Amino acid sequence: MEVLVRARPAKRRTRMQPAVARLWQTGKRLAGTYRAMTTRARTYTAAIDALNSLQSNAATIEAIRRSGKTVNEFNEPEMTEYLERIGHQRKELDKIQVIHISGTKGKGSTAAFCDALLRQVDSPPGSKVGLYTSPHMVAARERIRINGAPISEEEFAKYFWEVWDALEQNPDRKLETTPLRPVYFRFMTILAFHVFISMQVSVTLLEVGIGGLYDSTNIVQHPCVAGVTPLGLDHTAILGHTIEEIAYQKAGIFKRGASALTTEQPSGALQVLEKYASDIGASSFRVVPVKDELQGQLLGLPGDHQSVNASLALELVRAFLQSPAGQQHFPNGTAQLGKPFAPVTDAARQALKDAFWPGRCQKVPAVNTAGANYYLDGAHTVESVRLSVKWFVREVARHTQPKILAFNCTNGRSAMSLLGAMKNELEQAGVDPRTFFDQVYFCTNNTYADGGSASDLKSLSIDPADLENMSVQRELLDAWCVLQEVAPSSDNPSTAHLSPQVSAHVVPSIEHVIRAVRQRNSDTGIPADVFVAGSLHLVGGFMAHLQAQGQLDERLRSIRT
Repeated sequence: MEVLVRARPAKRRTRMQPAVARLWQTGKRLAGTYRAMTTRARTYTAAIDALNSLQSNAATIEAIRRSGKTVNEFNEPEMTEYLERIGHQRKELDKIQVIHISGTKGKGSTAAFCDALLRQVDSPPGSKVGLYTSPHMVAARERIRINGAPISEEEFAKYFWEVWDALEQNPDRKLETTPLRPVYFRFMTILAFHVFISMQVSVTLLEVGIGGLYDSTNIVQHPCVAGVTPLGLDHTAILGHTIEEIAYQKAGIFKRGASALTTEQPSGALQVLEKYASDIGASSFRVVPVKDELQGQLLGLPGDHQSVNASLALELVRAFLQSPAGQQHFPNGTAQLGKPFAPVTDAARQALKDAFWPGRCQKVPAVNTAGANYYLDGAHTVESVRLSVKWFVREVARHTQPKILAFNCTNGRSAMSLLGAMKNELEQAGVDPRTFFDQVYFCTNNTYADGGSASDLKSLSIDPADLENMSVQRELLDAWCVLQEVAPSSDNPSTAHLSPQVSAHVVPSIEHVIRAVRQRNSDTGIPADVFVAGSLHLVGGFMAHLQAQGQLDERLRSIRT
């Protein structure tokens, strides 16, 4: 998570909020701690260790939240300064030909569809499609992709240390309160820009982190086209408590002279988006309806809702192909994918079918009877959980094997709301929420049983005390018990029995769940269906295990279909 905070200028430092002062001191401490890294081996592992040092810890994040200083209105000059300190000018971002994507739901899916569409069309030799997304599932380098593949460990290390050292060697800042190096997400954004500029990509698909107007990605001045995916109430503490306030933040990626597109939205949000596009001088503003040809059609990303994202992606790419940059780099693109708002072409249909996005409604089949069929979806909002449950129920409707739920959520999200959405969707599907799952596990995002995580998955944003006490997971269990009208076990408050055959458990790691699943499958000889949802980080931890077991390849695709 990026901490969207602006420290006050040095001349007003005496009035600095305690939370901001804490962040400033953290930046100074990290700068001193990692100064010696200029002499360390420039390995991928060392790069990840250094990158993790830029995370804001749980105490800092909580203090900032309490201070109310959550929107960084000075993001633009600070990010521009970081870019200049590593040797790039802001105008260079115009050369990487950006398609900018914001929204609440489906940003990553829309970007994945765009990526597949652009890689489907003919292009001159050496053309490159860049993709920047967040968060990653298993490896940080997944956030930066070239032609659909994460950059290699060697490439990541090379470009990482170039940025790290440049910031070290150019320490002068306009404001004393600006950290020597940006926080995690900002650093990754600067790194992505450096990679795309250095590798001379033909087009860049850029997904915002949080919001849009003050997002770190929004230093791009002249995107070719910008799109907003479906909006909802998420990150309300940062973006606002109404759909209109959130829409204003998301619309912040619209720019003068560039096409602005969105999906069908609630009326209040749509009015805000349209007005922002008009006020900023966007070349056009269009609402993209769901294309009839894509409803009920096979798409690379499962789920009925994906037709919305696929429709938006197709029009974003078509708008780009009409631009001077699109015509230069993809001269046959319009002929293959069609003009804006034309019927779906065969080439477009094939690209949308080939699209892939790890950890979103993804099935990983069992490789043996001791394994399991994993159904992975990083759904973490009420609406996305509802859609995810609908997908899972449909996938296993005819299965007789045991069904297991692994679930977690991050601090700040309502356990009752998320699990209530799950219960309601199960009931609407005609199944009994008490007995649909044979076992339920509420587990932390810790990858391993010893409490550790894979290096790329380490997080400092969770309070160690909450993690040790499994506070969030116990809250989930309590909410599940209330919804199912049962009580936790009097002998073990970390367990609840929903029926003589069904129980729910609080466990300290993902490995605990995998061990339990393996033991159950080994005893029965029947691979269980395991549904993992509630947190992208939880899904990423499961994927790390599945990759280590040889069930996922480098791109996190399933080895078996």
